[in-house]
Formats: sequence, structure tokens, C-alpha cells
Amino acid sequence: MDFLELAKNRYSERRFSGERVNLQDVNRILEAGRQAPSCVNKQCTRVVVIDDDDELERLDSCTRFRFGAALSLCVCYDTHSEWEQRTLGGYGKVDTSIAMTQMMYEAESLGYGTLIVAGFDEERLRELLKLPDDILPVMLLMVGCRSEQSTPARLHFERMPLSETVSHGVYGNPW
Repeated sequence: MDFLELAKNRYSERRFSGERVNLQDVNRILEAGRQAPSCVNKQCTRVVVIDDDDELERLDSCTRFRFGAALSLCVCYDTHSEWEQRTLGGYGKVDTSIAMTQMMYEAESLGYGTLIVAGFDEERLRELLKLPDDILPVMLLMVGCRSEQSTPARLHFERMPLSETVSHGVYGNPW
């Protein structure tokens, strides 16, 4: 499957089967994140792998959006490693988002469902994962096998035309 087809078919999974993710696949997913570009190659992204049943149950106290995923990746960044531009600030969230996206698409290419979760109790999550003050959690990436009842959301395949989202040369001049 080529990338554009993969991107078009990927959807937010909300019905995981609970089946474990193969360890070799977890390593491929993590490697995809490690290979992500980052500002000035600072590589500030940090990931905490949560795959133990007890840890996953405790994670449920931090978010209501696990939906039975057997693997959660807490994608964070190290504030001491992020590149900072004088006028725009730090790029930790940008770098982390790029790495998470690559991990998400690698998981999808391996046949797993994924869900990006930004809704979590940060204080509880920090405590659960014992995150130091300089490591900031940005999102959770839920990964797992889809259940047999899995389907995309009703509006998933509806997309605005490029003429409404892309300008040519100057803003407002449609592509």
C-alpha cells in the first residue's frame, strides 16, 4: 500500500480487541519515531511504552480514551533538549508530533489500529509514569488490533477540497 492510500484509510480506532502487539512490531514502531526529523536534529522526543496489563489499567485513571488498546505510547519531549528559536520559542511539541505521526503510520502499515489521545490528566500521568519535571507529556498513542466491530467514524472520509484549504502564491488565491 502506498503512503497516500495508507493516510486516506487510517482512522481513529475506538474498538481495540485487547490482543497484544508483537514485540518486533513495537520495536519497528519505536524505530519509526526515532528516525523522525527534528529541529536542528536535537531529538528531544522521549517515549514511555505502556504494555503491562496492570500499567494499562492504571493508565485508565488518567484517560478515558484507551478503548482496550494493549499498547500505549506516552510521547513526551525533554525541555533541555528541544531547540528554541529566540522569537518563536521551543519546538518540543512540533518534534514530538512529527515522531508520533511516524510511529502512528508505521503501526498502521503493520496492520494495527491507532488513536491519538490528548485528553489525559497530566498530573496523574506524570505520577504514574514517574516523569521528571523536564519531561513533558504531549500525547498518548494507543495502538492495538482492531476488533471485528471496528469502523471509521461516520464523517471520517469527508474532506474539504484543496481549493478551500490551500492557497497559491498568496493567501486566498485558490490552488
